[in-house]
Amino acid sequence: MEHYYSEQQKSLLKIKKIKQRIKNIEFEFYTSSGVFSRERIDKGTLILAENMTVEKNSDVLDIGCGIGVI
Repeated sequence: MEHYYSEQQKSLLKIKKIKQRIKNIEFEFYTSSGVFSRERIDKGTLILAENMTVEKNSDVLDIGCGIGVI
């Protein structure tokens, strides 16, 4: 089974831009074939992003979680 992190990619790279409003701010994300929730932000991520609180100058790390919304 092939994944976006597979060393040898066999599928064509299909990049897509999606837009999403989160906390009243419009964001654009670039997504690609083989990535989780390629067509839109998944419901769980959207709920988390809408409800999380990040203090100014804080760092947030999002690794291996789809297209990196968080």
